[in-house]
Amino acid sequence: MPELPEVETIRRDLSEKIVGVPIVSVELKDKKLGEAKNFAKFLVGKKISAVERIGKLLIFKNFRRPIFTDSFKDDRSAGF
Repeated sequence: MPELPEVETIRRDLSEKIVGVPIVSVELKDKKLGEAKNFAKFLVGKKISAVERIGKLLIFKNFRRPIFTDSFKDDRSAGF
């Protein structure tokens, strides 16, 4: 698990790269997530308006409300 300064660095880097860019596809890693397919379809075309951090939690916002949150995992293979 990364330390807080590393998470903040990743938050800033992500902000520079993904804020305002439309989501073109979503990949579900767990095929058992049936309801998540609808959520994945909902995300396509949406734009991230901000990337925020609370502790080690990254929050991706779409305009004024969060569209999803996830506790940060150091998975550098995500391709950001």
